[in-house]
Amino acid sequence: MTQLAPQEFIGETASTRPMLVWYMSNSQPVRFRLFEIKPDKTAKQIGEQKEIISTVGINKLKLPNEYAELTVGKTYLWQVATDCENDVIVSRAEFTVVNAQSSNNKNELWYEALEEALEVTNNGKISPAASTLIQNLAQLEISMGTPDNIENIKQRAEYLQKISDN
Repeated sequence: MTQLAPQEFIGETASTRPMLVWYMSNSQPVRFRLFEIKPDKTAKQIGEQKEIISTVGINKLKLPNEYAELTVGKTYLWQVATDCENDVIVSRAEFTVVNAQSSNNKNELWYEALEEALEVTNNGKISPAASTLIQNLAQLEISMGTPDNIENIKQRAEYLQKISDN
């Protein structure tokens, strides 16, 4: 399970209901949770945990209506978790909701860029635009890594590269 979202930096979206995307190498349920990151860096869960049936390949979740619209200026964390043998695999990514007019560069809006690139995706395959976006994310995260976490980042970058080749 690999989130297709920045993890070494906080992604941005102008959407109050962003499209959240992850890749699964096998078909099994995942548990989705959403949190608001408070100014003191604590996390407050929003809504209930939601179980989602995932398929092999790209999985997309537009923030469901049972969750309140997100607020411009706030930072959130989304999490997907799945059971794997005797362990639980958890993946998390943070993002900030920004005012679209105040964003200087549309390319900084990761969630919109990925959603647009995936619109032309068929049967779990990735479009060339999405492939390039994912490859660029992998390279950016490697460049932002610190010596103490570079091996984990490189491993994630390898997963992202494999996904972009699909």
